[in-house]
Amino acid sequence: MPLARLLAAIERIPPRRALLVLLLFHVAIHLRYLNLPPVGFHLWRQCDTLSVARNFYEQGMNFFEPRVDRCGVGSGVTGSEFPLVTYLMALGYRAFGYGYWVQRLVVLLLSLIAVAGCFRFTQALLGSTLLAAASSLILVLSPLFVYYSVVAMPDVPMLGFLFLGLAGLTAWSRGSGTRHALWGIGALGLGTLIKLSAAAAWPAALVLSLRGWGRSSGPQRWIVAAAAAVAVAAVGAWYAHARALSEIHHSRIFLLSPMFPYPAAVVPRVLKREFLEWLPELFLNYASFVWFAIGIASLGGSASVETRRFSLAYAVSLGGFMVAVLPMLEIHDYYMVAALPLLVPIATLGFGRLWAAAARRPAAALLAATLLAAAVILGPIRGLSRLEGRRPPAGLETIAPALDRMIPDRRERVIAASDPSPDIFLYFMHRRGWSATSAVGAEEFEDMAAQGARYLISSSRDLETRPEIAHHLRQIGSHERFNVFRIVR
Repeated sequence: MPLARLLAAIERIPPRRALLVLLLFHVAIHLRYLNLPPVGFHLWRQCDTLSVARNFYEQGMNFFEPRVDRCGVGSGVTGSEFPLVTYLMALGYRAFGYGYWVQRLVVLLLSLIAVAGCFRFTQALLGSTLLAAASSLILVLSPLFVYYSVVAMPDVPMLGFLFLGLAGLTAWSRGSGTRHALWGIGALGLGTLIKLSAAAAWPAALVLSLRGWGRSSGPQRWIVAAAAAVAVAAVGAWYAHARALSEIHHSRIFLLSPMFPYPAAVVPRVLKREFLEWLPELFLNYASFVWFAIGIASLGGSASVETRRFSLAYAVSLGGFMVAVLPMLEIHDYYMVAALPLLVPIATLGFGRLWAAAARRPAAALLAATLLAAAVILGPIRGLSRLEGRRPPAGLETIAPALDRMIPDRRERVIAASDPSPDIFLYFMHRRGWSATSAVGAEEFEDMAAQGARYLISSSRDLETRPEIAHHLRQIGSHERFNVFRIVR
């Protein structure tokens, strides 16, 4: 029958060739978006990341002192994740000049590590190159992965090293040499440096390592233990350094610690959002979620003991991570990129089970083909819909050159209003200083002026016309919806 022949033809494709096709497909669907300015969901977080990259490029390439634009009269130095991604962007700016395509291309290239790492990990865990290719397909069709593969944030780059780390440790547990354990530990440590959410995988990584540890000799154990200690120490040292920078410079832009305490009312809202809304639609896509549901059933039956142990350990540790940052999960879906090494292998189990049934039953073959076609359509469309047709907020895309004419010295500190984000305006304005909303009080406004704010760049007529603010302002120009004022005291 045609469906059976189609499925058989797909199965005959060499898995590594299938991986290459998936890598090319992943790049191809993102090409048209490479030159977009920062747009889409979590624009404020993108602008935070991009301000660090631009300040490396313009202010100095000191890797250990990342800087942001929202800094008042300070240096902008702040504590952040290990700034590998932003540093690579800055190197790209130095090599090719400043351009939006540079930052997006850096993240896209790093996302390819995740696709290949997913292949290696699933191949080691499930022992099948066909399922390894299927897992990479499921990852490439995750709307969450699709979107963040071309957005200036560290989550997908973190995921690549997380997958590689798990792949190395799994290979070691299956009898490969100590070098697999070492690069696994190194990759897992680097992933955790890039984004702390990768620490959610550590207990599962430990479970994967137990068999390798048991069959290793004394010297090999010492080497692996020393590598693990170095990785943990490096992660601890970096985040201690980052928190110290935040304290010293009074700049707490990036989340570096748990969110305790938080109101209990947030718990049911987050659980509904994560498990009923985002898991089937965003983390996997609706078609892949069917594979995931079948895979959950497989965990209780045909899955190997090691796969079950890994999945349980990862689920428990991921739950602990979610508890630690729960209020952030109500809106910030990117924290759950760290869940993909759990979700994708389970969905792959379901894919494999349905694929095996398709060879015997026409109904299963029809379902398998339908789900595959639906996943290929739904995943990219849902992920890329966050970029399609989007532009920056009105007036911002062209404001920087206009400000250069009105305020030629970019060292002058400004107040950007009304920006509740509070980092979007300053990034697009290519200025440093303060962000404010239209509700800023007169005392706070005067305090910013006393500290060194010389200009107000405002989109809020309410703010500009309030008597207690207006008497400090002398208009020097405008650009679209923004008025520019010199601040007088």
